Amino acid sequence: MSYTQLWILVEGNDDERLIQHVKPEFEVLYDHVGIWKYAKATKKTVAEFLRVMNSAPSVDCIYLADINNSPCITAKREGIKNKYGNRIEIERIVIAVQEIESWYLAGLDEQDSKELGIKPLNGTDDITKEKFSDMTPARFDSRIDYMPEILKRFSVETGVAKNASFGYFMRKAGCDV
Repeated sequence: MSYTQLWILVEGNDDERLIQHVKPEFEVLYDHVGIWKYAKATKKTVAEFLRVMNSAPSVDCIYLADINNSPCITAKREGIKNKYGNRIEIERIVIAVQEIESWYLAGLDEQDSKELGIKPLNGTDDITKEKFSDMTPARFDSRIDYMPEILKRFSVETGVAKNASFGYFMRKAGCDV
């Protein structure tokens, strides 16, 4: 049996924190799971990283990005694909809708939401950074204090049920949740 790896490319610290939290879900499927931040890297550095990852047959790679101002998931994925060409397959690009903050809130059930002091949500596909910030309870000094508190209560199964793009990401990484 060959040594398998999964590399997840994330934009920044908030993405990395969440993926680090769900990483154990992937570690039962792969021999190694790595997380690599691309936000401060040059286009050339990212392209080279993708080239190296694609040259190994036992390496899976997922490029994670927020939809931001793109009109749709397809347009965002195509923009990333065009940027890096044949170094990444379009199927390996996962877009967080609306932004990674929506994934954080998706993992909270009704009880956990109430304990944190936020209104329970049935779905989080429309949550932006701004909405997330507006929902942050006053007892937290910043989102940096708030996000780890969410992760203490975060449920992957709840997240998959409440956010379509998080569910897509988990399936792309090989998890059947």
